[in-house]
Amino acid sequence: MSIRLDLQPMPDGYGFIYGQLHDVGVAGELTFLGTVNILPPNAQWNGQFTLDGYEPHDTDWIIYLDGEEFARARSRQHVEDAILQRLLPKAS
Repeated sequence: MSIRLDLQPMPDGYGFIYGQLHDVGVAGELTFLGTVNILPPNAQWNGQFTLDGYEPHDTDWIIYLDGEEFARARSRQHVEDAILQRLLPKAS
């Protein structure tokens, strides 16, 4: 499975980085897997407001897929890896 994560360059007023997750097929076709919302940890959170139940974590990047917590990562560089690790068991 190959994934493509397309993210907005800037967070919104609630600090979420929004995007879409796609599966990239062997011929390059994209299959939409869902809407991704990523909440950076406290030190990197840049929002103006927090939403009840969606507060930044002290260390984790929280990854939501279609509104539900899906995975967590320890750094921005590991967000895609964390998503892929969660998807692989479902693909087999």
